Amino acid sequence: MIGDISMLDKLVIYDNEKQQIGWAPANCNKLPSLSW
Repeated sequence: MIGDISMLDKLVIYDNEKQQIGWAPANCNKLPSLSW
């Protein structure tokens, strides 16, 4: 489990095919715009 303080303003991404987890900087103060 990754601590919540160290993950502030981070986007967590999981690659199901490669079974890898990663994170990227993100502005968590605004809602993401998702297009399907």
